[in-house]
Amino acid sequence: EVGDQGLSRFNKLRVVVADDDSEVPERPINGAHPALQTDDDSLLDQDLPLTNSQLSLKVDPCDSCSKRRELVKQRKVKTRLTIAAVLYLLFMIGELVEVLSAMISVLLIYILMGFLLYEAVQRTIHMNYEINGDIMLITAAVGVAINIIMGFLLNQSGHHHSHSHSLPSNSPTTGSGGHSHGQDSLAVRAAFVHALGDLVQSVGVLIAAYIIRFKPEYKIADPICTYVFSLLVAFTTFRIIWDTVVIILEGVPSHLNVDYIKEALMKIEDVYSVEDLNIWSLTSGKSTAIVHMQLIPGSSSKWEEVQSKAKHLLLNTFGMYKCTIQLQSYRQEVNRTCADCQNSSP
Repeated sequence: EVGDQGLSRFNKLRVVVADDDSEVPERPINGAHPALQTDDDSLLDQDLPLTNSQLSLKVDPCDSCSKRRELVKQRKVKTRLTIAAVLYLLFMIGELVEVLSAMISVLLIYILMGFLLYEAVQRTIHMNYEINGDIMLITAAVGVAINIIMGFLLNQSGHHHSHSHSLPSNSPTTGSGGHSHGQDSLAVRAAFVHALGDLVQSVGVLIAAYIIRFKPEYKIADPICTYVFSLLVAFTTFRIIWDTVVIILEGVPSHLNVDYIKEALMKIEDVYSVEDLNIWSLTSGKSTAIVHMQLIPGSSSKWEEVQSKAKHLLLNTFGMYKCTIQLQSYRQEVNRTCADCQNSSP
């Protein structure tokens, strides 16, 4: 038995590589292998020094352990990818919450309008109903007052939170006075239209209640007012539905004119042509643009100045949220035609 002090005596290792055609080694005699008794019987005889740290045996991991570690690593990667996908989905839904809430608000108006139209048709056909003019008049008056207050508050909120930009006076993208109506909050607009729809319905009920209160035989005024004001509500909410669909489908915002923006980009110095211009809505009040322009030959050194002017025009003048600008020098395209095409051309 060798202790720690005797490890220094085993400082050499003799490696013997036998020939492939050699016979099976004989059994050891008296604890000594015959093949290791002389150096002439070996093809390779080299002394390798060993350190104390190399005396401990290191066994390579088996295939089962490697596969197990790979599975654990794959599970961690899948977990991280799943978390990233869920977070991306949440942020995407968060960007569209305003749009979805506007659509839900308008859909609620349509559901209420459909129910009122159904009741109006039933009353028009059967005429077997009685209306208490006093209760109807009081209820309609309270509804009108409440909806006027709500409409006033929502209108003020939308005015303070609108993001208008100073556009040129001859710009077709704005209304009178250069105020852009496309930048208002879509949710506030939908809520305002919702309150306006309720106000219109309340006014209709108030008019019908006033007529029925003093002329009970004219109770047909109730369904007639429902028909008229339901059409008004449908027309007032159409714009909200259209803007919502444009945002969901990533269409061009209604307050932007692509041709006008293209002409404005062409007026930038050293710009030869605008090859491609794509504009779409990200969410309410946020639009983005990608533009590809060619520079006049010999002006490639001014690309930074051209890019800065184009970026300022898109972001500050037209109110883009983000933009990507690609510039390249103008290259005249050479039409390559075969002999047959040249002979057939007039």
